[in-house]
Amino acid sequence: MKIDFNDTESLFIKHELPPLYPSECADVGAAVGRAVHGRKVGVGYGCDCESRANALALMAGLSQSGVSVWDMGEVFESQLSFFVPFASLGAGVFVNSKEKKVKMFGEDGLTVSGAVRKRLDEAFDNRMISCQDYGRIFPMASLDVLYREELVKQAPYGVSAECVVYSSDKRIQSILRDILPQSTDDALVLRVNRFGTSLSAYTKQTGVVPFVKLVAICGMYELKNGRDISVPFDAPQFLDDLAIFFGRKAYRYLAAPSDGSDNLARRLAARQFWSRDALFTAVKLMSVLSEYEITFEELYAQLPEFYISRTVVDLDIPIDFINEFKGEGFSIGRDNGNGIFIYAERGSAHLSPIGNGKFCMTAQSNDMETAQEFCADVMDFITKWSRE
Repeated sequence: MKIDFNDTESLFIKHELPPLYPSECADVGAAVGRAVHGRKVGVGYGCDCESRANALALMAGLSQSGVSVWDMGEVFESQLSFFVPFASLGAGVFVNSKEKKVKMFGEDGLTVSGAVRKRLDEAFDNRMISCQDYGRIFPMASLDVLYREELVKQAPYGVSAECVVYSSDKRIQSILRDILPQSTDDALVLRVNRFGTSLSAYTKQTGVVPFVKLVAICGMYELKNGRDISVPFDAPQFLDDLAIFFGRKAYRYLAAPSDGSDNLARRLAARQFWSRDALFTAVKLMSVLSEYEITFEELYAQLPEFYISRTVVDLDIPIDFINEFKGEGFSIGRDNGNGIFIYAERGSAHLSPIGNGKFCMTAQSNDMETAQEFCADVMDFITKWSRE
């Protein structure tokens, strides 16, 4: 079993061979249990027998390490991310054998910190340590009902606007179709991925609107109503300016924090599920349309034009890069963690380390072509500069 941190969204523990095996999942569970220092851990898994078998083995490993385990049963990924902070758990682990992965969430339902990752590495190197007092495993019933109740709370004034919901996961589709009024003419189509972590909207007038823009719409609504927001590090930059205009603040949490520099952002994000749970985003979006009695096209028109290009790159960035940086048309600075911001007249880019010399590069500009070109130009410039 290999712990691989090369993912832009969260920690993945991936098997080096095609299948996941229960024996290795038990080792993962024991390591996670030791890494979280005895706090409760929630475990969820996909809707197939292999995922369930591997999750049971992982729960056995957790129990062996002395922690109490909440068996969440068959859930989709964003549900587990929601339950971890909602139930004040120390961590969450999602087993998906079809995808050949085990995914871990921190206590805030977000990516785990560098400190936890280090403890996981140490726990794997010290597998022989075992706890004499086994932790208990608690089956958690009616979690789906609780999840639905919290979704409904995203629409305090109810939902009258209509849409059509599609998802390859029939549970996700059923939940949203039960909550949101369904249209018969496909005027507004909402599509949720099978993990519940991404949403897109479509109308004939707007075309496909990606998740990042829908999150931006929700963030704009929150700021206009006098509430601070917490969004991923690569969320649109205009949200910061908008927050200042309304006398609020847009906090940003990192993909792979090495310290506690983004703790405040993570604590707020743990209560704002619309920024990462597509079902919460969908309900909030439809709630805003209903409250203002406007169409999606009218709401979308309020959003400033921006495009984002994201890629994972291999870069050898020298330690003194920021101090010695002298770029033609570029300015540079650090975020509140280990990432780097690069600005230019035509756009901005952010580099976030995700391990093994890899970086997630996110570029933003006024059109997609420029955003993609800016991504390539930044990578070429850093590569050329580091060789000089």
